[in-house]
Amino acid sequence: MSLRFSSKTYNVLEGDSFDVTVQRCSRFGGFCAVDVSAAPQLYVEYDTGDAFSDRQSKLTKLSSLDADGSSASVFFAENLTGQEPFPQVGNGRWLTADSVGTANGRNQFYGSSERRSLWVDTLFDYAGTCDYASSSGELYFDGVDDLSHTFTVQTTSDFVVENPDETVMMRLSLPDCAPERTVEQAYAFGHALDMDRRTIIVGAPFSDAGTFTAQQYHSAGFDHRFFGKGAAYVFHLEAQEQRITLRTSNPLTSGSFRLTATRRGISGITRAISYSAATADVKAALEGTNGQDGDGSTIEALGFKLLEVGRTGSMDQGFTWSVTFIGEIVSVPVMVPTWSGYGCPTCKPFSSTFTTDPANQILVSEAVAIGSGWKQQSRVSAPDGNPGDQFGISVGLSGEQAIVGAAGSSALTTTTWNFETGDLTGWVTTGTAFDQQPTYGDNSYARINTYRPAPLIGASAPGQRANHEGRYWVGTFESRPGAGKATTAAQVAAQMCAFANDELCRAPNYKLPSASASAGTSQGDSPQGTLTSLPFTIEGQWMSFRVGGGCDVRVVYVELLIDGQPAAVSESVAAEQVAVEVTADGTTTTSADSIRPVTATSKLRATGRCQESMNEVTWDLSAFQNRSAQIRVVDASSSPVWGHINFDDVRFSWGATRVAQTSTSRAGAAYAFRRRAPGTGFPTAKCEGMSRWTCEWEFQARLAASDKRSEDLFGSSVAVDDVLGVAVVAAPGQRGLDANNSIDRVLSDGLDVGHEGLGAMEEVGSIYVFRRSDEVRDGAGVLLRTPKWAPKEVLKMQYPQKQRQSHFGAALDLDGSDLIVGAPGISTSPILPQSGRAFAYDLSVAGVKFTNPWFSCVEGNADGLVGLTLSRPVTTSNLTRPLTIGYATEDRSAVGVDALKFAACMKVPSTQRKDCGDYQQAAGEVTFAAGEMSKLVTIPIMEDNCLEQWEKHFVVRLHVPGGEPLLGEDFIARVRIDDDDFNSDPC
Repeated sequence: MSLRFSSKTYNVLEGDSFDVTVQRCSRFGGFCAVDVSAAPQLYVEYDTGDAFSDRQSKLTKLSSLDADGSSASVFFAENLTGQEPFPQVGNGRWLTADSVGTANGRNQFYGSSERRSLWVDTLFDYAGTCDYASSSGELYFDGVDDLSHTFTVQTTSDFVVENPDETVMMRLSLPDCAPERTVEQAYAFGHALDMDRRTIIVGAPFSDAGTFTAQQYHSAGFDHRFFGKGAAYVFHLEAQEQRITLRTSNPLTSGSFRLTATRRGISGITRAISYSAATADVKAALEGTNGQDGDGSTIEALGFKLLEVGRTGSMDQGFTWSVTFIGEIVSVPVMVPTWSGYGCPTCKPFSSTFTTDPANQILVSEAVAIGSGWKQQSRVSAPDGNPGDQFGISVGLSGEQAIVGAAGSSALTTTTWNFETGDLTGWVTTGTAFDQQPTYGDNSYARINTYRPAPLIGASAPGQRANHEGRYWVGTFESRPGAGKATTAAQVAAQMCAFANDELCRAPNYKLPSASASAGTSQGDSPQGTLTSLPFTIEGQWMSFRVGGGCDVRVVYVELLIDGQPAAVSESVAAEQVAVEVTADGTTTTSADSIRPVTATSKLRATGRCQESMNEVTWDLSAFQNRSAQIRVVDASSSPVWGHINFDDVRFSWGATRVAQTSTSRAGAAYAFRRRAPGTGFPTAKCEGMSRWTCEWEFQARLAASDKRSEDLFGSSVAVDDVLGVAVVAAPGQRGLDANNSIDRVLSDGLDVGHEGLGAMEEVGSIYVFRRSDEVRDGAGVLLRTPKWAPKEVLKMQYPQKQRQSHFGAALDLDGSDLIVGAPGISTSPILPQSGRAFAYDLSVAGVKFTNPWFSCVEGNADGLVGLTLSRPVTTSNLTRPLTIGYATEDRSAVGVDALKFAACMKVPSTQRKDCGDYQQAAGEVTFAAGEMSKLVTIPIMEDNCLEQWEKHFVVRLHVPGGEPLLGEDFIARVRIDDDDFNSDPC
């Protein structure tokens, strides 16, 4: 504060040098802002920033081709050289006055004395010399009477006519505190923002560019868009908190009180509040809800709606309630309490007074004053971020939940395929079965095998070898993690790496077993859950892995997902013609000579042999080249007999390294963050009943599309609802898709894109819906598990009558289950190109599902129908309002006929129904009434006398009424028709 430049501006003729004086104020005052006698010796650093043109946003250009010297509007610049790319000739050019501009300023970082030409910030620069020589150093003031020091800046004559003149910035800074480029200059701070109550989140997609020198970072040639990883900043306005303290000399057993509050000049009084009222009761009393006629409450007129209440204390000592006015931006006067004998004749007397000061038995005080301004609370970034990810290009905020989009991310696959990192890097879990994974060493061999008989009477059954690879493997019966297992949210975030197998992201002792679990420790068969890899691209012919444990393929298995759906099941007609047989030991076989429709057993799914030892399984992936895939390990069994699965050693024909390095450029990603209570405890508690300023933001999950593709721009816009536990992420760059989630191969004009010169329907756009599971607590209220996001989307949608470059999802917003999505590129008519359109959805449809993925019926059943049950569970749906959803059938190996033909066929004997199909095509809508949780859809089945050589099945899809099919595992069911004509001939 005691140093300054001698002048605010300095002028110099281009090519000359100028001296810059730094002054120190004297002990006699002057401009002093501090007592300089306390610091007689001072050091200060100086440097020249990058030059810039003070054009005042006026777009100017360097002179164009030589002007005609006979014109009255030109002048001759005798020293001007150029202009390139034309050959350099003698100095001197005739120039048009109004076309003369400026070469944008730059320093020696990219300038040099060598003659060259280049484009700088859209301006063409020739001659190529520096505008000035960067100058930096340190000045030392020795004593309070050492009042000034000077440094020199040298400029360069570059023979470029500049109008207006250029400006060079100069800066002073403390030693070792390098000046930083402001966020406004570089970070695109404010590109996206959202607000919820007293919290704001702001995206800065070009922030956090990594380690560069100050000279590089502040150069005008530095590409922040390329190097910036991105960040988001959270700001908070502290809420007012009042504290109500009820004091007592003896344990309380009865009594009540009331509170009088004033809000914006209006006063009201609560109903009677019990001496031991729960937080919900105090909140309801202050908000005026859940009351009864005649309770005397008038406080509802004040309109308190966003309150948080906490309670501490006991009946022996009295209780204290803290009331936080989250929704108020103006301070609420301290509330006034009344009780029996002190202003409230209708209140029940307290069973004990406070003998020390009975008139102040209840005290109300302001514990925290309302904040005076918005303050930055936190800065969040992607734990696996890379340059150019544009983290912060979109943000969403709701309650204690935030989501940040990174549309430029390649969503690299960082999954550990052999678990040798000692953790589950790149895997996402649900349930509890995989919480103690991976397992260290041959743990199954170190314990008693309860499934095998002992070789001798009275002896223990020996363990079985796991037949694992390396140190670690996954076994849902086991409970012996390694020392590198993450046990806190901070450790989980720290172990998320920008690239796969990064040693810096591993715990130092990850190669050692955990000290808390001895060899042979197990958790048993009870836990259930899933383990799902990050999406990866198939670029080879096969993959293999080891699987062991239980042998019931229905409940314990490993399966491959293709574009978010189980492989070889109705991804496309072509995919369904691959004959794959799965045996009990998990091996698979294919037969090129036996191509037949897919059956119920032909998923790429494998299980064990009811033994701990794992065996290798190899899958043929030739039908899924360049598709996006995930591996999912499922333990859906709590059976005490082989109700677990073992898994290890995933290999790919194209190599695990290539899997990690395959870049789906700008596929995009989104990141979920949660505001939690302060502290290092794990699992972490929700931020509630306390000042949000003291809470912390922690990373939860990276969300990526299960069918990620290059240039999808997933994460361009995001929204989240904390109450419903739903996040919506848009990918406006995604191409048009068909009902099987495959790239749509036909344009809207009906032309086959396979012909040369035609491309797929690009930049149509999609939206993805993700669901979060709630936290889990035991009967005593102890937190067992924090909320978790599902490993892939539960729902994906495009809009009907798709158009190219419509960018569906370029903007979206979410309010509860009401979603609105913008598509600015849609053309509503030939004369209104790209006029845009918005679509409104009720996301309650995401809570509807078929109760089973497969339904079956016998062809000649008595009803002649097959029934499919739809449900909307209370955990995922809003049952307070009705909901309508559409459905439609689709042929697979079974062939459907329309209602007219079906009716005509039913009028003839079954022996004459050769060409009558297998079922009646159906499409319609189902409406759930308010409170209704289940509906039945029935479809007529054709009875004939034809022996079916192959299994017949069709599918039923759900869709938004008037919209596209809902893409997701919950919204498609397969119906198998079992033939009963065993004594007949094929038709």
